[in-house]
Order: sequence, then structure tokens, then C-alpha cells
Amino acid sequence: MFWSVPTPPSSGPDSDAWETGSQLAAAREPSSARPERRRFGCAGVFLISLLILCALAGFLLYRMERVAENSAAGMLDWGGRVRDALVAVTGMQPRVIVNEQVVFEQARPVLELAVLERDATVERKTESHWMGSTRRLRIRGLYHVKVGYNLADNFTVNVVGNNAEVIRLQLPPPKVLSVEQKNLEVLTMDNGLWNHLSSDELANEVNTLRLEAHLKANQNGTPAEAQRMFIERLLEKLGPGHRVEIVAPAKGSRPPATPDAPK
Repeated sequence: MFWSVPTPPSSGPDSDAWETGSQLAAAREPSSARPERRRFGCAGVFLISLLILCALAGFLLYRMERVAENSAAGMLDWGGRVRDALVAVTGMQPRVIVNEQVVFEQARPVLELAVLERDATVERKTESHWMGSTRRLRIRGLYHVKVGYNLADNFTVNVVGNNAEVIRLQLPPPKVLSVEQKNLEVLTMDNGLWNHLSSDELANEVNTLRLEAHLKANQNGTPAEAQRMFIERLLEKLGPGHRVEIVAPAKGSRPPATPDAPK
């Protein structure tokens, strides 16, 4: 038995009916192409989104690395500037900390830091009476006075701010460090008939004269003047836009050395 395949009519009402029936049949038949296209579209969107996220993450990581590098370079740069200024003013390299990071260690331990030196002339006159005998002594001394800081602990400098707005030096209060005799003149020395000045008494008067020179330097405000001059000279080296503070270090606090910091 043979089956014949119907041939669609070429024109007329039968042709329209044939096309309509074909369209309805096509609509009723399941289509596998559309789900495949839909699946491909979702996968493509996901892949593109993943690529964008990866690119964004890479860019952010790059920016963070650049910021960290710039920050480290900036800390080292400002630490070097502060160190150079202090070396120019004091002749020594302190321990420099920039934003809580040690960038330079103290070059060598120093017991004292003299920031002001000057000569001072002191005169002393005494009289002694004993059993009607009078002796007189008048002496004058020229002394070289050094004023500054006694560095029992490390000399540490903290630099605060992105542009070193605050430079905080850890130093004890300034004081007279030494008084050295440069010259001594005996202006008057009159001994009585039996009230003579012994060599021990003369040495005692000379030592008292040196103590008076030390006391005079403190009373004249020399330590406060030394600190003011020290800050002014440091600011001259650093330029505008900075503030220098001097704070006393904590008692017995010696910061540990940091091997990684450059010398």
C-alpha cells in the first residue's frame, strides 16, 4: 500500500488554510533551539560580569599597592628631611619615627646635646674679720657655659602627618650641662696681720665662683632661651608648614632597636 504526501495548493482559499495550519502545527511543536539560545545568553552575561569583577578587583589591588608604595616613599622622604635638618642643627642623627613607623635609627649613643654655648663673667668679693685683723679677696672668672639636654635615653623624633605637620622631639627639660673655667683674675687679695688666706680657702672661693656662674646661667633664663633657639633653628631648616614640639620621654623608656631601619 502506498501513501501519498499531500501537496500544498499554490493559491486560493485552500492555500491560506494550508499556511495557517502549518503555523499552528509549528507553534504546537516543542522548539529546542530557543532554550539553547536562552542558556547561551545567561552564560554570556555571567561570563562578562565575572570578567568585569576580575578587572575591577585587579584595578583596586593595583591602586592599593600604589598607595602603599607612595606612602612608604613619602614616609622615608619626610623622615630623611627631618633627619638632615636635625643633623645640620645638632650634628647627630636621632631615632626618627614617621607615623608610628621607624625609618631611621640613632646613629650612635650620645650622652648630651648642647644647643647653646656662651661665655659668662662672674665676680666674687669676700671679707673676713678675726680679732681685729681683716682680709679681703676679690676674684673674677670667665667661664664657658654649655646648655642643652641630658640624653639619658635615646634621642627620638616622632613625625606626625602626611606632610610632617608636627615634629615631636622626646627630650628632657633643658639645663646647664657644664661650666668650664677659661680665665681667673685675682683683683684684690689683702691678708690681715694674722688673718691670712690659706691655699685651701682660696681653692674653695674659686670653686664657689664656678658654682655662682652655674647659678647665674639658670637664673638668667638660659635653658629656656636655649630651647627657643633650638626650635627656631630647626624650623629654619625645615621651612614653613611645620610645628616643633618638645616633650619629656617616659621615665626609663628606651625604645628597642629596629634592625630593618637604615642607619
